[in-house]
Amino acid sequence: MRRHGRAWPQRQRRSAAILTVEALTQIANLGFVVAADVYLLARPCHVRSEVTFGLAFGNWTCWNTLFLILTVRAVLVPQLRVQYLH
Repeated sequence: MRRHGRAWPQRQRRSAAILTVEALTQIANLGFVVAADVYLLARPCHVRSEVTFGLAFGNWTCWNTLFLILTVRAVLVPQLRVQYLH
């Protein structure tokens, strides 16, 4: 990637990639929540339908992905700081 004629350092590219994945996961999560709500508003008696379970599975997958991103970032960032201090 280039910014003002200079290449981004690897650390900055990695941070941008992680933030992009996190933002896209949040958008997908919102989509699953809204789709489930719309489906249940249209068909209130279908709480235990396959569509509802599928949307809930997508929602929980997004939450687990966000948790994984936050955990990996929390584990890697202190290690990176220690490397740059020495």
